[in-house]
Amino acid sequence: MPNNSPESLQHWHVYMLRCSDNSLYTGVTLNVGKRLIEHNTCNKKGAKYTRCRRPVVLAYIDSHLSKSQAYQREYQLKQLAKSHKEALVMQNSVTQGLHLAQALATQKHTTFTSNLEGEE
Repeated sequence: MPNNSPESLQHWHVYMLRCSDNSLYTGVTLNVGKRLIEHNTCNKKGAKYTRCRRPVVLAYIDSHLSKSQAYQREYQLKQLAKSHKEALVMQNSVTQGLHLAQALATQKHTTFTSNLEGEE
């Protein structure tokens, strides 16, 4: 039987944030926009690492179909030396805007659709 839960219909995103001290923070989320806001404004939901390194900006994003794939990729990224992470950020900076636009468009569409469904 197929898994039709909301999680199974969404992409998981591995992201790297550039912190104000030029360090890189790596995480996993379903909603990149919401998570970025939490890192920059919320002391309870934002990561402890980023709280004292604000503001943070999105430096890298990579989408995966499953949570386990995303966490495997996060682990791989965290094992890289900073120089390799920086090269990856530079290499993907051209396509990052496209990925981010697609991720945000999908999230906005999902939010808009669910808002419409709630009005019925």
